[in-house]
Amino acid sequence: MALQRAVDDGILGRNVAALVGRSNRPKVRHVEMNTIAAGDEPHRFLEAAKGERLEALLVLALTTGMRRGELLALRWKDVDLDRGVLAVTGSLQGESRPTLNIASPKSGKSRSVALGTIAVAALRDHRKRQAQEQLVVGSEWRDLGLVFSTEYGDFLSPTTLRLALRRVLTRARLPTIRFHDLRHSAATLMLSRGVHPKMASEMLGHSTIAITLDLYSHVSANMQRQAADAIDAALADPAPG
Repeated sequence: MALQRAVDDGILGRNVAALVGRSNRPKVRHVEMNTIAAGDEPHRFLEAAKGERLEALLVLALTTGMRRGELLALRWKDVDLDRGVLAVTGSLQGESRPTLNIASPKSGKSRSVALGTIAVAALRDHRKRQAQEQLVVGSEWRDLGLVFSTEYGDFLSPTTLRLALRRVLTRARLPTIRFHDLRHSAATLMLSRGVHPKMASEMLGHSTIAITLDLYSHVSANMQRQAADAIDAALADPAPG
């Protein structure tokens, strides 16, 4: 559509995309979605995460569905533990420390994320641990205001997160998943327990509710059953009296 608009405006001579036939169009590759949202898997994961230096980060990943870059860019000024809410205002970009920097969130705008009691408790413990680390290193602490940092206050690398996740999954005897699959797990938990897709979409930072429903269509069967049961309840004969 963009190329055709350019042709119509006289910017391009032809729409090269129109030359691609159906037989040789690139295929959409669907990555299998793995989650730890069934049965007691979430509980086992949280139990296994206890004692990890980045326990609070893993708790937030599973309970809020925040993206890896958003967690690594989170700053204390954007967290209100008394109200149980945080603001996602940035995302860490890059794979290694010399290139790491905070950019805008993927959606291009900030959003508010509510925190449950489990997440708030984990963050309070984490803040105490971080304060102790800061005292130990003294003047070598790099004060970037990060919630999740190295022992010296610097940006964490994505590799550190992958290793922490692997240790926890091994202890919990759970299947190997990617860090991003914790986001899928959080979304699945929300939707399968009756959270309105619009609310889930806003919490996850999707630009539209359609993205949420398309990505997590595997939960739709349970949602439809809940809808059918709700209609039955609404249309049931009123109780005597």
